[in-house]
Amino acid sequence: MEVLKDLRVKAVSEYFNQNKLSYSEIETFKAVLSKLESIPKVENSFVLRTDNAEPIEIELDYEINELIKDQLFLQKGFKDLEEHFETQNSSYKTEISAGLHFLNSVEFDYLFTDRDGTISNYCGRYLSSVQGVGNAIMLSELSKMIKEQSVILTAAPLLKGGIQDVLVQPQGQFVIAGSKGREFFDSKGVYHSLPIEKEQQRVLDDLYNQLVELLDKNEYSIFRYIGSGLQQKFGEIGLARQDKNLSVSSQKSLDFKNEVLNCVMNVDPKGDFLVLDDTGKDLEINLSFGNSQNAKEFNKGDGLDFIVKSLHLDLKRKKVLICGDTFSDVSMLSKAQELDAEVFSIFVTKDKALKKKVKSVCSNSFFVATPDTLVALLYKYAIL
Repeated sequence: MEVLKDLRVKAVSEYFNQNKLSYSEIETFKAVLSKLESIPKVENSFVLRTDNAEPIEIELDYEINELIKDQLFLQKGFKDLEEHFETQNSSYKTEISAGLHFLNSVEFDYLFTDRDGTISNYCGRYLSSVQGVGNAIMLSELSKMIKEQSVILTAAPLLKGGIQDVLVQPQGQFVIAGSKGREFFDSKGVYHSLPIEKEQQRVLDDLYNQLVELLDKNEYSIFRYIGSGLQQKFGEIGLARQDKNLSVSSQKSLDFKNEVLNCVMNVDPKGDFLVLDDTGKDLEINLSFGNSQNAKEFNKGDGLDFIVKSLHLDLKRKKVLICGDTFSDVSMLSKAQELDAEVFSIFVTKDKALKKKVKSVCSNSFFVATPDTLVALLYKYAIL
């Protein structure tokens, strides 16, 4: 997938430099797809082995489907790619038509969008969720239509196995923010980060080192390879304890969680610094704000606020489009409204409770079923 990233970067660069796509690398794309599909399978799962030879069953839906879409886009263009989108979402045409009516030629000053599940399909492993060529080009066209600034704001880390390692988007089109906005590269490539007190950083570093040692044990090494694995974010640590295929037994997952809790207690026995959230699939360990009795974890709304203030952006009475796919993205809506922006939102979800929550916060809201539908909608908005 790292090799594939280099190929995709080259394809995107050639498209913008020559205003067309080169087909010279298409055979290499096909070869990568063939290699992925040749991995041994058990029923519908591909089987890999970890460092200690323990087998792990995984799905490769993202990796394979993005390669299929790359080939469609490289060989035939957006029209054939759009036909593929229609096969993945039965309401695609209806959502595109209604979405264009919702946007109704509004000229947006700012865009803030989540990545995974929003403008990118979910992947079983973060490091192999390399952005597709068509996705990058469509989002590039969108960025040209945003008058002031476009921001991709994700909970994933920015560096060290983060969003910078999986994007093929040309530099300068987006502000790229990781760790819920605690750290980001601006459109000029300058790095910014929210200051962390030395004692807080020491606790995080000590915890990370203990978790690395935990994963070095044979009985827990499998947790390196499922989901997002171990992610050292800025002001936060993420650690997978299960994946969507339930590759690990529930008992082993619970045992691992208890070991992680012991590590947290070792470095922060009084609970002064850390807040742990268990999503069922991931353990998210955040620095807390306030005292231990009234601890608050950093959210994407806080990240949006940090980016706005750091870059001296003015959202007051400006038209702002915010895109997301989970409850964690709603805080961006609230914060933008606090900053007196005129907020529009498009969320990728079928969850009725989430739709209700989004609508209660932002009346100018629209919903689509898949990330591909959202990206295609925004692309059509940009070029029409």
